[in-house]
Amino acid sequence: MQQPLQEETARLEKIAESAFKVMRFRFDRNKIGSKSWHQYLLLSKDRKKLLTITLMNFLDNSIYWLQKNKENDRKIKIITASIDNNCLLVVSDNGPGFEDLVEIVTLPFFTRKPGGMGLGLYIADRIARMNGGQVKILNGDELPGLLQGQILR
Repeated sequence: MQQPLQEETARLEKIAESAFKVMRFRFDRNKIGSKSWHQYLLLSKDRKKLLTITLMNFLDNSIYWLQKNKENDRKIKIITASIDNNCLLVVSDNGPGFEDLVEIVTLPFFTRKPGGMGLGLYIADRIARMNGGQVKILNGDELPGLLQGQILR
């Protein structure tokens, strides 16, 4: 007999910290400066794995595109925040940014990464939508402290 799901909560900033730790080796190896800024935000525990997958995809993309910058000019910032009762999980970097609209980059099989499959942002967008959210490309002035390149939420 299947046991009923227990309603538990997880901290969004803990998900960000865990992903940060997992990617730390790649940040160091690629000479990427990184930092995070968090507010205390709670979410249901069943969303934890899905949000971790989304965050890892955002970080992987940032690491790839930051290779276009000089070694001493590579930065990633993870931000968790709440604006207008919406939880934000933001990855900001100082890479080249996006050439395309979010409606394009979240299409299945669309990629500008040579050898990429074009599924990461598509899956991230589906995860966000399943949880009442959305993948959005932010402008640098929409949230304090953003870097100037790729900004996804």
